[in-house]
Amino acid sequence: MRENPRERVPLRLVRETDSGVVVSGKVGMYTSPAYAEDVYVGSHGGIERGAHRLTFVVPVNAPA
Repeated sequence: MRENPRERVPLRLVRETDSGVVVSGKVGMYTSPAYAEDVYVGSHGGIERGAHRLTFVVPVNAPA
């Protein structure tokens, strides 16, 4: 476990670009349906932008 509590988040904002944000880390999908077209990543991911937590949707077939 990381010493700094603010670093104990599953996702980290790496950088922002004109076309979006670059995120590093991972989250689990424990109660999600077996088949999905999109994955919702909620505020529990710990990514903050200003005073707000980021949430976003990622297509399952999104490029890495």
